[in-house]
Amino acid sequence: MQLIKMMVTLFLVMGAIWTLLPWAVGVNNYVKSHSGYLTAIARSYWLLLLVLHPLLIYLLWLIRKKEQYENCSF
Repeated sequence: MQLIKMMVTLFLVMGAIWTLLPWAVGVNNYVKSHSGYLTAIARSYWLLLLVLHPLLIYLLWLIRKKEQYENCSF
């Protein structure tokens, strides 16, 4: 089970990197071609994506672990 978790985590991390890198390039190009309020929105969504995805992955693992402990009988 531990190996499966490691492989899924590795897959999620690589997928996140593969997704975040092109999105960063896209935001950078958008900022170069636009100015003002729209670039602030684009950058804030980029930062939100950057912060929330690892947090949500961590919470997903934490909730799963908590369910395992609740179903365990001692």
